[in-house]
Parts: sequence; C-alpha cells; structure tokens
Amino acid sequence: MTVAEVEARRADLCASYQAAVIDALAGRVRRVLAREGGGLRSLGLSGGVANNRLLRAALEAEARRGGIPFLAAESRHTGDNAGMIAFAAAVDPAGAVTGDPCRLLIEPNAPLAP
Repeated sequence: MTVAEVEARRADLCASYQAAVIDALAGRVRRVLAREGGGLRSLGLSGGVANNRLLRAALEAEARRGGIPFLAAESRHTGDNAGMIAFAAAVDPAGAVTGDPCRLLIEPNAPLAP
C-alpha cells in the first residue's frame, strides 16, 4: 500500500483498528464474566479510555449480558496521560529535568499530528 493509499484510507484504517481493539477487550471481559459464573458484582471502566463511547457501549453490553451493573467514570473525572507524557519528554533518561518544569507549556487541546 502506498503512502497516498494509506492517507486516502486513514479514517477507515483508524476505525478498523479501534473496532479490533474494542472487540478484543470486550471478548476478554466476556470470557472473564463467563468464567466467574456470576461471581462478579459489577464491571467498571475508568481512565482516559472511559471517554471512548464505542468502548463504553461494548462493555456496558457485556455487563448487561452478564447481569451486572456497569460503572463507568464520568467524562469530567477522566482524562488521558498527555500531561504526564509531556512532562516525561522534558526529562532525560537519567531522570534529570532538562528545563524548568514550571515553565512547560501544556496545551491539552493541541493536535497530536497533522
């Protein structure tokens, strides 16, 4: 596949990748719920991934199928690790901060890549 073909199909590739990851995670949850045979009281989801609507829906469906409540963190209480990753980028491998960490410009809404 050429670069132009990848660019033209980027949205489809990303959606397919997301679907594959969600299918894998939901499948693991399904197997755990089946293996525990009703021994679990609830299914929870937190962290940045809790903001993914498709993942939330898939895991909620698995919880419903397993007859247990689905407890997902509210979006306002979740986030991603972008701030931590940005800080880690300012630290060299030896652990020394390469600049003043108080002067790091953090832009949470900056695009990741063009």
